Amino acid sequence: MAQTLRIGQSLSDMPDSYKISASIAYTTDALVAAVNARGGIQGVPIELVTLKDDGSVEDYARNVQRLLTEDKVLAVINCIGDRRCIEAQKRVVAQDAALVGTFSGAPELRGSPAHVFPVRASYAAEAEALARQLATMGTQSVVVLSDGASLPAKARALAEALEMRAVASRTIEVAPTKASMGKAIEALEANPPSVLLLDLTAPSVVVLGDIVLHDKPRLPAVIASLSDASLALSIGTFRGKTFGFTTVVPNPESLSSALASQFRSDISEHAYGMTHPGLEAYLNLRVVLDALGRSERPASRRALRERLARTETMVIGELEVAPSGQLPGGGARVGLGVLSARGVILE
Repeated sequence: MAQTLRIGQSLSDMPDSYKISASIAYTTDALVAAVNARGGIQGVPIELVTLKDDGSVEDYARNVQRLLTEDKVLAVINCIGDRRCIEAQKRVVAQDAALVGTFSGAPELRGSPAHVFPVRASYAAEAEALARQLATMGTQSVVVLSDGASLPAKARALAEALEMRAVASRTIEVAPTKASMGKAIEALEANPPSVLLLDLTAPSVVVLGDIVLHDKPRLPAVIASLSDASLALSIGTFRGKTFGFTTVVPNPESLSSALASQFRSDISEHAYGMTHPGLEAYLNLRVVLDALGRSERPASRRALRERLARTETMVIGELEVAPSGQLPGGGARVGLGVLSARGVILE
């Protein structure tokens, strides 16, 4: 029998990604500690190997390869961003392992159902939920502020969903620099939309947040985003604005969600991780642990991924979860969250 059940992840060590990486590391470490304190999985302890990368796709890919070939992990979890997840996909397929829990709704990740288990909804499902809500609010125009890090499929999903709801949209591309972001904000102020929709990675959110804090530009009253990892940074950046976003997990502070309650209990000594990305990472790891508990012994990469592939849904904290990200009947688990102008998160 294996001495430990080893799972791996690689997180950016760059300052602009600190809050995201720290919330994921704290919550996953806390979950492993809690599970091991309860006896592990069928008596076998869990070992989580977390590597640090420089934020680039290339360094992340090297770390995934190391996790698979040197650390011999059963699965890689919590890839962040379209391009990083695509690189992880290539490597887990080559090594016959599993990639579980993608912070990306890219359709390309649905192309390896025997190896990649996104857990979350697709960009198309998220975009439809957000566009429907914006149309219900009477939104007439949206500007998408994008730093180009996402794959084209994300922009297409947003554009198509907004067009279907008769909401006009245009995109302003930016670089994560003050000059580029400042020029984009000037364009927004000159021709303000009803809603500003963010498609930004952590470096860009940090730059935008600094401008908002010091220059106090005249931004639209409503800011929106899909459920990206950068929510850990953007929520709270726009004080006095209404910030709307899609959700793929419950509100971490929810008193009515059993999953959120279990999450808070397991991370009670790591409150810094109480973010939407933190809860998503926690759920992704729980999906792996649930599958390991139901897999054949001895544990192996093949047994784990085959169990995940055979599992249409599982219930975790009273929440129905599909490893594939798609619930029976073709539905997807997508919610909507709002940070009110008073700073209260609502669902």
